[in-house]
Amino acid sequence: MKKITFPIFLLCLSQQIAAQCDSFTVPYTATTENAVLPGLPDCMASNYTAFTSDALFVSTSGPVAGFSGKLLSYDTYTGSEGGGAMMPTIGAELYTNKIILEQGTQYVISYRYANSDAAKTIGRFGVQLQQPDNGYYQDIATHLNVTGATVTNAVSAPFTVPATGDYTFKFDVESFENQGKFYLDDISVKVSGVMAVGQNLLPGTMVYPNPTNSRLTINSDNQLDKIEIYNITGQRVSSEPVNALSHEVDMSKFSAGIYIVTLHWGGAIKKVKIYKE
Repeated sequence: MKKITFPIFLLCLSQQIAAQCDSFTVPYTATTENAVLPGLPDCMASNYTAFTSDALFVSTSGPVAGFSGKLLSYDTYTGSEGGGAMMPTIGAELYTNKIILEQGTQYVISYRYANSDAAKTIGRFGVQLQQPDNGYYQDIATHLNVTGATVTNAVSAPFTVPATGDYTFKFDVESFENQGKFYLDDISVKVSGVMAVGQNLLPGTMVYPNPTNSRLTINSDNQLDKIEIYNITGQRVSSEPVNALSHEVDMSKFSAGIYIVTLHWGGAIKKVKIYKE
């Protein structure tokens, strides 16, 4: 298995953000399902970090084992033989949109990742919190030697920020050439100890995207009996019988703001906070 070292990369080029992007609030989930293939979700961007390959993170529809729906990917295949280098030769960075984080609050970030090729090894995958305007950064997680073609569900240790403001998360991959496709999905930021949308609420239950501006999807291995939605003042604004494993809620009729989605099944109740754009 190849060992990774930290290279000094050359000046990189950037994929420009075309959308007008406001800051998002927590809980936050990357809205990959809204991406127009192969482009990134609105307000996310990607750079390549070495001139050996100009590949960027893109969105793809799959199917990819262990993932559902659309996901993000970075391709290490360059079309040349590669090899012989003493340090990684290719790499790319992915940036989320701005997320408002508050001083004194503990957060965690969760995500799922994998290598497409069980026989190959992508050297390093890292997560960093940044505030580019003042040069602040904090290393959140580092994963070495990504291999095995199996999905890893990762949750960071709790972290805080030095001041309330807009922050972005950077996901970066460094590798030798031709080491498989790197997959990334279900990026979610939440307050530590609070269940976030896009994360497993109970085994087999997912709610996404968050934020949303149109339809909210709920999938569950347990039969859902009813879904209720409350606004931030506690007023119930929607109640829908379901009696199915999956359901879509039309959120387009609601004004922008925070809502509480209450899931009912088998006598159990789970409440999830979402943000309507």
